Amino acid sequence: MDSTLDKIFSQVSSKVAVLKSSLEREFSAVVELCIWVFDQYVRQPPGAIKASLVCSTLETLSKFLGWINLQEIFSTNAFGTNLLSILFNNFWDPLQFRVDCLKCLNEIASRDPKNKDASEVATYKQNLRDCFIATVQKIHQLPTNHLQLAVENGPQREYWRNCVNQITLLLSKYYTKN
Repeated sequence: MDSTLDKIFSQVSSKVAVLKSSLEREFSAVVELCIWVFDQYVRQPPGAIKASLVCSTLETLSKFLGWINLQEIFSTNAFGTNLLSILFNNFWDPLQFRVDCLKCLNEIASRDPKNKDASEVATYKQNLRDCFIATVQKIHQLPTNHLQLAVENGPQREYWRNCVNQITLLLSKYYTKN
């Protein structure tokens, strides 16, 4: 009986590994497309790529980041940059993209490098530390009254409330992962 269960478990485990590998490859193509849209937005004249497309792309990326290989998140892509620098340098500062950018960063920070070799874990942790430092620097650049804007009634109340919530989640994920 135990032998049969071991065989079944072994077969299921190998099928899960194959499926996960296949999904990582397919999701990598989605991430490449997202990065291409970001690159086009940055390189094209203002208005050539609609902001709504960038928002949708950031939202899509945040949904797929949990499924792609960690190495792809931190490595240099075909456009000569990495995903973190794209997010911090191009999509944090514009208010229309910040919350979606934070959602992507939250997904990256929540990744767990379990079952990876020691060098991959060390690289992930160093990249996560760099991401934390960049986040703190960006927070430092926020308007000094951003917390006040989140609680007061006003036209930007909901935006700032979402932004502060996402920042809080992000910081808590950094602390729990390191």
